[in-house]
Amino acid sequence: MALSAIRRKIQLSEPFKQLGETIAQGEIPELSGASGLGTAILADYIVRELGRTVLWVSDEDINTRRPDSIALAGEERVLAFPEWDIDPYEHRHPSEEIVATRLDTMLRISDGEPRIILATPKSLLIPTISPTALDEMTIRLSVGDEIAPDELIERLVAIGYEREELVEFLGAVSRRGDVVDVFTAMHRDPVRLEFFGDTIESIRTFSAENQRSRAKLISVEIPPAVEWARKFWQAKECSREELIPEIAKNLDSEQIEEVIDRMAVDRNFPGSLWLSGLFEPRLAWPEEHLPKDSILLIEEPDALMDSADNFLAIAEKHNAELAREDEIHIPPREIFPDSKLLAERLSRHSVIPVRHFGTEERTIDLGFREIPAGFEGPVAFRKALEKFRAEDCDISIVCQDDFQLRRLPELMPEITHPPAFIDEISSGFQHKPSGEVIITGWTIFGRRRRKAQRKHYREGSVYALPTGLAQGDLVVHSDHGIGKFLGTETLESRGFTAECLVLLYADGERLFVPVEDFHLVQKYLGGESAPLARLGGTAWVKAKEKARAGIMALAGELVQLYALREISSGFSAPPEDDLSTALAESFKFDETDDQLKSIAEVIADMERPRPMDRLLVGDVGFGKTEVAIRAAFKATRGGKQVAVLVPTTVLAEQHYRTFRERLEGLPVNVDMLSRFRSPKEQKKTVAGLADGSVDILIATHRLLSKDIQFKDLGLLIIDEEQRFGVKHKERIKKWRSKIDVLTMTATPIPRTMYLSLAGVRDMSIIDTPPAHRQPIYTRVVPFSGEAIADAINTEIERGGQVFFLHNRVASIEAMAHYLRTLVPKARFAVAHGQMKEGELSDIIMDFLAGKFDVLITTTIIESGTDIPNVNTILINRADRFGVAQLYQLRGRVGRSDAQAFCYLMAPPYKNLPIKAKKRLKALLDHSDLGSGFALAMRDLEIRGAGNLLGAQQHGFIEEIGLDLYTKMLSEAVATLKGEAPPHFSPVSTQIDVPLLIPKEYMPSAKMRIEFYQRLYMAPTDAKLAEVKAEIHDRFGSAPPEVLLLLTYLKMRLSASSVKIPLKEVILRKGKGIFLFEHGWSPTLAEIDRAISPLKLKADFRRNPFELRFELTGDHATDLLHLRNIAERLSKI
Repeated sequence: MALSAIRRKIQLSEPFKQLGETIAQGEIPELSGASGLGTAILADYIVRELGRTVLWVSDEDINTRRPDSIALAGEERVLAFPEWDIDPYEHRHPSEEIVATRLDTMLRISDGEPRIILATPKSLLIPTISPTALDEMTIRLSVGDEIAPDELIERLVAIGYEREELVEFLGAVSRRGDVVDVFTAMHRDPVRLEFFGDTIESIRTFSAENQRSRAKLISVEIPPAVEWARKFWQAKECSREELIPEIAKNLDSEQIEEVIDRMAVDRNFPGSLWLSGLFEPRLAWPEEHLPKDSILLIEEPDALMDSADNFLAIAEKHNAELAREDEIHIPPREIFPDSKLLAERLSRHSVIPVRHFGTEERTIDLGFREIPAGFEGPVAFRKALEKFRAEDCDISIVCQDDFQLRRLPELMPEITHPPAFIDEISSGFQHKPSGEVIITGWTIFGRRRRKAQRKHYREGSVYALPTGLAQGDLVVHSDHGIGKFLGTETLESRGFTAECLVLLYADGERLFVPVEDFHLVQKYLGGESAPLARLGGTAWVKAKEKARAGIMALAGELVQLYALREISSGFSAPPEDDLSTALAESFKFDETDDQLKSIAEVIADMERPRPMDRLLVGDVGFGKTEVAIRAAFKATRGGKQVAVLVPTTVLAEQHYRTFRERLEGLPVNVDMLSRFRSPKEQKKTVAGLADGSVDILIATHRLLSKDIQFKDLGLLIIDEEQRFGVKHKERIKKWRSKIDVLTMTATPIPRTMYLSLAGVRDMSIIDTPPAHRQPIYTRVVPFSGEAIADAINTEIERGGQVFFLHNRVASIEAMAHYLRTLVPKARFAVAHGQMKEGELSDIIMDFLAGKFDVLITTTIIESGTDIPNVNTILINRADRFGVAQLYQLRGRVGRSDAQAFCYLMAPPYKNLPIKAKKRLKALLDHSDLGSGFALAMRDLEIRGAGNLLGAQQHGFIEEIGLDLYTKMLSEAVATLKGEAPPHFSPVSTQIDVPLLIPKEYMPSAKMRIEFYQRLYMAPTDAKLAEVKAEIHDRFGSAPPEVLLLLTYLKMRLSASSVKIPLKEVILRKGKGIFLFEHGWSPTLAEIDRAISPLKLKADFRRNPFELRFELTGDHATDLLHLRNIAERLSKI
């Protein structure tokens, strides 16, 4: 029986009939006997059978309830109204995804269609935009409408959208000529409007990732990008007269002046959100957006009232902190409701309370009873079935996936199990009034596979690293070396205008780079700074030659190693079997696409006869260990032993626990070797390796000792190989040619380098964060004993641990003493880099084991620690750290699916230097997952390149820059493998034609440079057509100048494909010249046969050989003639 049939049967049962009759009589009953899926069936009944919208308020997470609601009512009928992900008075704004989801829901329910709206108690505790204001501010546009693009941009900015060069994230808008892009809450993808004059010619969605169009639309609704303060966003200039008097009375004149001054500089200044009430005449409560006959379904209403009072208490506490720091703020009771106000609000609506236990005589018991979370094996499950069957129940098993469905008969072959089907629900139940019983697959198998919660809005990748040039960037010119980019200039050349890059070199010299040479210039990535080269000097040539020699040597070694591995014979692991599948299915989370790809690549390697040597790259917590576990188990299925080599005892302990947990119940013996094991334990483990009783060994460098002998080692897994010494690496090298080797690193490798090494180094990259990971709650706070104690106590109370970072060894013990007096019940430990290694390791191991609550430490935790139970970090004097370091430190928490907290302790915001303010604001603005910061990620990538290739190669990267290095490396690899160079080398040209992209068509210099580079380096007509299509898609119809540029580039491609040694193509004053290399002398007959069909007047000259043509003087026509000539010559 499918879920829809079960739902129908339940909704026809007696309790639901009684509910329907009671509501029809105008009464609102109290309900009991419903939770989880049962409450979802109730909500669906109100929508489906009574035709009324239901706001379902519950403490249970929205993402847990959503699958139940969608399974019953369908995706179109289920909306979410999530709570904000910030605390009252926090100095940041709620995530754009949450705000957009709330705005989308408010706009959709205005059509009156009955729906289920999922909310939490906190969802109702923050005021929002009023229905009238939302309707007035929403911009509705259709194809054919008339509106000037400038006017549209002005209106969008007035309702909270931010102007950006590129629209990648929610709330952004940009204009490029006749094209306006905007990312609105009403669509998963951003929207592109193309104009002809002031008429909207087309509307389409596009990908934020690659900026290409996806689907056509007829119309679009664009709600405001913010929930609060219409006047706050619309006001170009603020004055005292615009403030709302009843709110402004809470501030004195000086404070009001400061607010207005701050707004003039940055309307997003820290804390600005909570001052919005000064400018908004009337906000609304969320339930005011509901249709009038809506029903509020509130689970445990007393808990809801408690939530209101608790939330207000938190607000008042933060309010007191602001008062102590003399920060401008509006009192909390002017913003948030207490339980009395909330009760008054709810009394205006039809509220159905749902309690676990009814309190009134008129309570209707809906009859749902939860089924225990696990049956503890087939025997308990069989007894449960017998009980339900004795009660004449209709039993259904709802499996999470096909694997559970297939395993049912295998698990209990002697039992005739009930009907089973696949669906996504949170829990099962027994419903006695209808006789229905639902049992979930995960209650039978004892492990629930956690489904990934995908983001609704498809924003741009937070891992995309900007490559465009910004003024002041260091750049590398392939021929002239490292310079500084000053901008672009349009210069006159031979009577025509041309755009040039302006580069500054040593001694103030400037180099003007024409568009055709833009591809020779790349951003310098190799270190924080580099000296400017001297134009005309020899130092750059010598640096390039030195790097080229080193790169060629490296490439030779890589190619030789790869070739040797290709002819070596090793062990072929057996194909995947049922136990391998069971291991994969027991993983609690959905694998990311990167994880699945990496697992497939490793398994394919292991099944080949040649030894595997693969590098697995991915940040801590991104799922590398799961890939290693799958590989290790596969090796044991072939009768082989596995060694996992890690650099520290802490990581050894972590891996040991993880491997043991994941492989529990499977025929595998996992053991560990480290200095934490007693001599007797170590001796037993070593013996087990020799006799084969130990299948998988987790070990530090102790593994490389001479007394370690495996019976049959088949796989070596190395974590962070670069952290081992030379002697250790030599031992590893001997193993490499005989067994499978999987090396893991958490330091990212540049994608360009990955591509350069394709074919000589097997690499897998995991750069997608797990779907269950939450953004880290980040807040700048003053150093306050009360705030510190509160953060520590809050974390300890929820069973977690804390990092307290104090980066001064001299005063760290004094700080520890102070913290112990603040939180006497907490267990503290101190760790810093000046301790002996054994002492430091012992402390960290004890912390990992949960013997301490708080670790007071220095920046030694910046990398190499992965402790999922640590979910709060306090960083003292955060204003003294750089952005990249703060990013790394913050990343020490948030390794599990628990909400993590990062408190940046600094002096009051107004007293900080401007640079420190910018650094802290950057971290607050980028607290989304993987927001990576270009600075931090680039620094890590360069470090990763050095780790992968060695110290000498790292030096070359610093000297010539990462981009030029990877280009030279790929050329060297191709040369040694006898392949064609991977980079396009076009023929030289001298063209008296204006070749440019007009600024009016593409206003951003950064984008023009990018497209010049892509156009000039397109190696084929097909690639050129792709770039042309993208330009048209993103910027609208191409003007004549761009069409002329494309015609020239097509001609150059044709000329570059001429097989005879063509040196240069010249177009000057209506004359075309093809100049060939010395030593080539074709017969006139060959030439005549080639070009005679073109009917052009030609002149032949020798020494050097030239072909000259009289052309028309029209640029476009002459370029077409030159292309035709080149195509004919390519036949010779």
